[in-house]
Amino acid sequence: TSNSTSGSTFIYGIFQNSFSAVSTVNINNNLIHDISLTSTTALANGYLSGINSQGGNIITANLHTNKVYNLTSNIIGSGTVSGITVWGGTTYNIYNNYVGSLTTTSATAATPSIMGIRFPNSNPTNLNIYYNTIYLNASSSNATFSTAGIYHTFHATSAVLTLRNNIIVNVSTPGSASGRTVAFQRNANTSLNNYSTTSNNNLFYAGSPAANRIVFWDGTTGQQTLAAFKAFVTPRETASITEIPPFISTNGPDATYLHINNTCGASSTAIESGGQRIITPAITTDYDTNLRWGETGYAGGGSAPDIGADEFGSNSIEVTTVPPTGTFYYSTLKAAFDQINLGTHQGAITVRILCSTIESSSAVLNSPTAPAFYASVLIYPTTTGLSINASHNESLIDLDGADNVTIDGRVNQTGVADLTLIHTGSNNNSRNIRFVNSAQNNTIQYCNIQGAC
Repeated sequence: TSNSTSGSTFIYGIFQNSFSAVSTVNINNNLIHDISLTSTTALANGYLSGINSQGGNIITANLHTNKVYNLTSNIIGSGTVSGITVWGGTTYNIYNNYVGSLTTTSATAATPSIMGIRFPNSNPTNLNIYYNTIYLNASSSNATFSTAGIYHTFHATSAVLTLRNNIIVNVSTPGSASGRTVAFQRNANTSLNNYSTTSNNNLFYAGSPAANRIVFWDGTTGQQTLAAFKAFVTPRETASITEIPPFISTNGPDATYLHINNTCGASSTAIESGGQRIITPAITTDYDTNLRWGETGYAGGGSAPDIGADEFGSNSIEVTTVPPTGTFYYSTLKAAFDQINLGTHQGAITVRILCSTIESSSAVLNSPTAPAFYASVLIYPTTTGLSINASHNESLIDLDGADNVTIDGRVNQTGVADLTLIHTGSNNNSRNIRFVNSAQNNTIQYCNIQGAC
């Protein structure tokens, strides 16, 4: 805690500046929390930041796997609070960080008073921002109170910002007069030159769209909706999404802080498999050192990495075999079938449905010939009320030459019909189940089958 009475005050959890040439700086695996700045009279400037990197003469800075929360400014006068601030240097790789619970009571600032990640000038060369989770939910008595998940400074060629796979949620309360709650803010509307065209697969959310709750703000023009934002910044952000994530906890000290709820019954989320692999730098794990989708040894489900600092998967489908080789979990039936088709699971295979799933494309099971090698596949639900869902223009389940498959809709294979196969697609190809290429000796029993066409 810093208590100040006049002038300017700067307080940081970690401060970095390299006066001599340094090739690489690493700031990682830190918990930065419960830092406060207080003043009894008006300050000219009061700056509070969890990580403050001046840069200096560094070539590469890697800021990753940090958790920043509970930073509080109680100053009178001008000031800002930010989770991570970068001022200089050449290339920054900022990834797998959690930033949230930043608050201020009455501070005023020309820029937003609170910023999750802040780039206040154009001195750095490249800013690579990947797989971070930012959550702001602040309020202030100041009528002009404004906040931004990410704040970036325009330049014609420098401070090039690449955003990929980030969750940026700002549900703060805007000031009553001219305050704004913004997911992503730039300091000028001159051009988008230093906002990389490869930026994509991010989640932007600023609450219900309104004039003071906007996805993007450039100091002049605001884009309230994701659709308007995408049109404004095209060809950037074509695969980006907006939603309020199903966070397990928004309480900073919790081990599950800003992690995604993947338990049965949790809200479905487009965060699952919504990202893209980051090859340079090679980001192979998440904040908790869990392997990312696509990395060697990854045993989870999905079809792409998850957005944000948490690679969570969804344990909706369980696969076991005889002879036993272990228990494996997948987020969709398609993901389980894909692995059977690759020969990952062999012999007599049991597929247990633990949670309802949404299949983004057809769950295709091929014939039991190389690389697939199975004797039989048994599929059934483990609890009542589960469903396999689709709304695309393909078959929900496609048995493409598959043999000896049983889909038993009874809970644990006893009782009455329970599992529901739902396809709401309107195309003529939107079938619930298709048998093709001599698929034989297959049984579909005790299932509720619903279709739109």
